[in-house]
Amino acid sequence: MKRQTVFVSALLFLFAVTFCICEPVFGGQISPGRSYAWGISNSNLDIPVDSIITEAVLTIHGIGNIDENDSDALQVRLLDNLPLGFAASDSTEYNTFENQGLLLTPVYHDLAPGYEDLVYTFSDLNDESSVLWNIFNPDDPSMTGYSSLLLQLIDYAGNGTPFGFGFDPNGTWDYYFEKISLELTIESFNNQSAPYALTLATSLIEPIGDKTVDEKKTLAFEVIAAGPNGDSITCWAENLPDGATFDGKIFTWRPWYGDAGSYDVTFVASDGFQEDFQTITITVNPVKLASWYERWFKHLDSF
Repeated sequence: MKRQTVFVSALLFLFAVTFCICEPVFGGQISPGRSYAWGISNSNLDIPVDSIITEAVLTIHGIGNIDENDSDALQVRLLDNLPLGFAASDSTEYNTFENQGLLLTPVYHDLAPGYEDLVYTFSDLNDESSVLWNIFNPDDPSMTGYSSLLLQLIDYAGNGTPFGFGFDPNGTWDYYFEKISLELTIESFNNQSAPYALTLATSLIEPIGDKTVDEKKTLAFEVIAAGPNGDSITCWAENLPDGATFDGKIFTWRPWYGDAGSYDVTFVASDGFQEDFQTITITVNPVKLASWYERWFKHLDSF
């Protein structure tokens, strides 16, 4: 279906979002008493100059305990000017984003007994509090396919600052889920190219987990990272211990005598749209040396 081009001017103001990053969050859990934000970089969104976003679908996949909280306990808002990545705040206040952004209304999709997807389809969502509400006219046939929230997302995705979503869990129990994704449908103004989907997800790195190794033993493992669109992934490590290497997504380290202790290492992945990171703890266990060898070893350290 041919759609009329909608030109959305940049907003004259941005929602002021104060959100202190405390720790990364990976597919799994959103806990009441904390707020969460997912910031997405729009500087590298690969949208051709003759195209526009015509649909956006935000999905929280595979929630396994949806019935343990009230249906409206998890409040999700479209926000602008967010820090990149998916992270929890250190705030203990409820409804951190209550007066910010635009509240989304989900549709529940049953997957299997006890498991559901929360799906937010933007073309079905309207909010008169949107500053772009006056552009949306439900009685104008030329506006078919555009809602006030879809127009708002188009503006946020094109105004030069990261956009994304705030999550306020106000229930009693944690939410356990697989991942959160945003699928954008891109269409040409003049139907010169077929519509295609661009999918972003909260997690690029598969869970790594903490590691344990003995002194003078080699620890090696691969960091597995993949983009939802098959994009190439760039990975790097931060806070590597002395002597450790991270090359081609392979971490290698052979701690020596005296290296016993705990080491926090952060692995970062980027697909050009967003960054994902995981911090793990590597525990090095001491090795008991023969008494004569230990005395000789300490003798060497004296020089």
